[in-house]
Amino acid sequence: MINVDDVYKTVLLILNKEQRGYMTPDEFNKIGAQVQNEIFEGYFNDINQYLRQPQTEYDYADRSEFVDERISEFKKEAAAVHTSGGVFTLPTDLYRLGSVAYSGGTQEQEIQKVGRREFYNIKNSKLAAPSDMFPIFLQEDNSTDTHTKILVYPTTIIDNVRVQYVKKPGDPTWAYIEDANTGGYIYADTTTGSTVTPTTGKVNFDLHISEKHEVIKRILLYAGVVVQSPVVLQTMTSELAKDEQLDKS
Repeated sequence: MINVDDVYKTVLLILNKEQRGYMTPDEFNKIGAQVQNEIFEGYFNDINQYLRQPQTEYDYADRSEFVDERISEFKKEAAAVHTSGGVFTLPTDLYRLGSVAYSGGTQEQEIQKVGRREFYNIKNSKLAAPSDMFPIFLQEDNSTDTHTKILVYPTTIIDNVRVQYVKKPGDPTWAYIEDANTGGYIYADTTTGSTVTPTTGKVNFDLHISEKHEVIKRILLYAGVVVQSPVVLQTMTSELAKDEQLDKS
């Protein structure tokens, strides 16, 4: 994780040093969430690209492993909750589903994911019908609920289903208390409650610590728009373009 206070103070320090304006905590929180989501979603495009390229055999230099290490910050395992008729709801923080496993028998086995056409063909097959030893599942979205669901067959499976998945990143939040004397903001490191904005308290960036400099640069890029500074905007655009060219080369 990346400390949200370190990032905000660094951004303010650079803006102040260049005398380019000020970014409020609320502006920082909104921009920070946008930046984190951009970096996070970029991982999946990057790893697909790197897997199509020859990889080095040197330790610490494999780019696909490098990206997968960053995605690992978001990998989780949790139980799927049975509702009825083979329907299981998945965790609310799910972003991408990985493997699904069932451990109701003598050993744990992976539940095979199938498409809708396969699902109905296998389900209705006399020879290849799903069983506790060879279960299948179909993943669907439920428009009437905030959860994603899966349909597991056979419907005799009603528990002991676990999923491995990539979770959504939580929005970073620099929480603060307003100083009644100066009108400034005091960082609320561990405080929550009615005197704190937001009341739920601070939230660090979920990203790998190695992304700290990338986060700062991207926030400064947006800061150039917020404070209407062409210098900050041009500088950060140039820096990020260099980084991207180096990563893709």
